[in-house]
Amino acid sequence: MPSDRGFDLVIFDCDGVLIDSELIAAQEHTQALNRAGFPISQADVMERFTGVASAEMYAELEAEFGRQIPKGHHDEVKRNVLKAYESDLKPIPGIHESLSTLSTPMCVASSSIPAKLEAGLIVTELHKFFAPNIFSAVQVARGKPAPDLFLHAAE
Repeated sequence: MPSDRGFDLVIFDCDGVLIDSELIAAQEHTQALNRAGFPISQADVMERFTGVASAEMYAELEAEFGRQIPKGHHDEVKRNVLKAYESDLKPIPGIHESLSTLSTPMCVASSSIPAKLEAGLIVTELHKFFAPNIFSAVQVARGKPAPDLFLHAAE
């Protein structure tokens, strides 16, 4: 049934749309990469890899530096990001108020892994607006920019 605004559903991305997480992720990736001997600036990580899956970023950096990212690197980054979320993560300014005014059904469709996605929404008190309609790219065969995640969320 269409809402009073003419839409059946609003699908939100999460990082950079609902939560201000991109700087945190870039900072943790930068620090871990530098410790692993991959010299890169936070500005470079932000410019080149914001919105890019970690596996794709790692593949590009491995090709660029001619060696592999160390085993356990990604798990270290995930732990550090989740820890930083607890103290540093904020919602995008005004998002609580905006979501409170929407009568249209809403969901989240994100490239983030489920644990990071859930943690980000819980810490910023946005989870209540979307649960249980929270979808991660791990639930589909092809992540963004392929339409699979959005079609799954719309279903």
